[in-house]
Order: sequence, then C-alpha cells, then structure tokens
Amino acid sequence: MAELSRNMLRLKRVMNKSKNRNTRFVNVRSVRNCRYCGKQIVVGDECLTTNKKLEGRRWTCLGCLDAILRYNETKAELDNVAFGDEGASMALSEALDENLAELYERGIIDDED
Repeated sequence: MAELSRNMLRLKRVMNKSKNRNTRFVNVRSVRNCRYCGKQIVVGDECLTTNKKLEGRRWTCLGCLDAILRYNETKAELDNVAFGDEGASMALSEALDENLAELYERGIIDDED
C-alpha cells in the first residue's frame, strides 16, 4: 500500500468529513480497476471512489490521484511566480511539463491530435 503525501492526507480528511457522500476515500472490498490507468486496486487498498449521477461508481488509484494533485500544485505555483522572475518561471514550467507528461502516460488526459 502506498504512503499518502501530506496533501493527499489533507484532501482525504476534507473529503471524508464532507456531507457529500458521492466522493470518498475508501478501502476496497473487492478487486477494482482504476478509471484512468486501468491498474487493479486489490482488496484492502485505499482509493478514491466517485459516484456521479448517470455515470455509476468509479475508482481512482492513489498513483493517478497523486499525479493530478502534483500537476495542479505546480500549476498554482507557476501562477504565483512574481513577474520578471524568469528562473523560477522556467523551473516551474519544466516541472509542469513533466507532470503533464505523466498525466498523458497514465491516460488521465487524452491526446487531442
């Protein structure tokens, strides 16, 4: 079982305290497949489950969820870089490109060619 990052723990705490029961972190009771990468989530592993109206229940593995969180964090950091700070901007742009490549690899984002 994967170790949860601090941001993932914070997200888990907020999601599970919410009154909305459609999105929760759960321990899987039977073998499921990740909605993005297709990886099997075995019994007892933790994952994010989403139950949208007319779409049914879907499971997201912690690896895909962590990739999405890292991409969003890097994007937010890039938006907050001071104007004229080219070094930080370039470094964050490279990190953002790496995170985006991982999202494409996992199938979270589809190619729009």
